[in-house]
Amino acid sequence: MAKEERRRGARKNREMGFGVSPAILVIDMTYAYFDPSSHLGYGAEAGWKAVAKLKELLPEARKAGVPIIYTRSAPLKQVKDELKGLGRKHVDVPGTLANPRMNTVVEELTPEDGDLVIDKYRASAFFGTPLVSYLIFHRIDTLILTGTSTSGCVRTSAADASSYNYHVVIPEECVFDREPLWHDVTLAVLGRKYADVRSTFNVCSYLSKLKQTAGVGLSGSLEQGKKEKLAGC
Repeated sequence: MAKEERRRGARKNREMGFGVSPAILVIDMTYAYFDPSSHLGYGAEAGWKAVAKLKELLPEARKAGVPIIYTRSAPLKQVKDELKGLGRKHVDVPGTLANPRMNTVVEELTPEDGDLVIDKYRASAFFGTPLVSYLIFHRIDTLILTGTSTSGCVRTSAADASSYNYHVVIPEECVFDREPLWHDVTLAVLGRKYADVRSTFNVCSYLSKLKQTAGVGLSGSLEQGKKEKLAGC
C-alpha cells in the first residue's frame, strides 16, 4: 500500500489537526528491536530508517521546548511477576529482557536531561503507567507517536490516546514494524479511526513554528510548576 493511498484514505475522514501543546512519545526504541540476536530484531532495517527520521524530528521538538517521553519494557523481574498466572499470549519476556542491553534505548536516540523514561508492562504506553498524569500536568493536547511496533505498541497507544481525547499525530516515517504489510495496514486503519498520519516533514514544520521556550523540558516544566504553586501559597 503506497503512502499516498494511505493519506487519500485517511483524508476521507476529517483530520483532527494539531493542537497547541504537543508532546512526543518515543515507543520502545530499544536494542531488542534492532539486535539480530533478539527474536524481535528482524525489523531492524526499517527500524534504522525510523531512527534517521527521529533524529530530524527530536531536535525540532527540543528547540520548541516540547516534552519528549520514552517508553521501554519494565524490568524483567517486574514483568515476570506481572504476567505470572496469566493464560494470555505475550512475548518471550525472558528472551527479550534477560540481557539489560536489550531494554536500553538505542544510542542514536539516547534520552537527554529533561526527557522522561517510562517503564510499561503492556503494549499501550498508557496501561498501568503515569503517562496521563504527566500529560495533564503539562496541559498537553497533542500526542505525536513514534517508535515500534506500528501494529502493536503504537497502535494500542494511539487508540488509548484517542480515547483520552488527545489530538493524535503519527509521522509515518518515524514508526516501523517487522512486517511491511502490518505497518501499511495499521497506518491505514489508524488514519481512518484514531490519528492523523502525516509526513515527518509536515510534523517538523509544525514544531518549528511553535513559540521557542528555551530550557523547558519535562524536568524544567515540573520545576516551574513547583514555583507557581509556591507563589500561590
